[in-house]
Amino acid sequence: PSSAPKDLTVISREGRPRAVLISWQPPMEANGRITGYILYYTLDKNMLIDDWVMEAISGDRLTHQVVDLNLDTVYYFRIQAKNAKGVGPLSEPVQFRTAKVELPDKMANDQGTIHPHLKEFY
Repeated sequence: PSSAPKDLTVISREGRPRAVLISWQPPMEANGRITGYILYYTLDKNMLIDDWVMEAISGDRLTHQVVDLNLDTVYYFRIQAKNAKGVGPLSEPVQFRTAKVELPDKMANDQGTIHPHLKEFY
């Protein structure tokens, strides 16, 4: 492919703060059938691409889920397409920050409980 995949998008998964759903569109200039995509992600966008985490995706897919990410962390994502002749150029990096907390609605349940060590004084 002589162009990168387009419209790389990162969205959080409902109720899964450590997972993101990545989507993209095929490159404009595929120069043949796309046989797969390579997704890269990292915490440091200035690292060499060889040092980014890499996940291979089959050619007919336009979405991919990444799991087990750190909370409240900025990640950078890039993707490239490949065909029978080799890999194409990388997309521009897309920045995404994961959620700060695992379960934000649990904290409301903590009110009105007596501290276990104070019970003996009542």
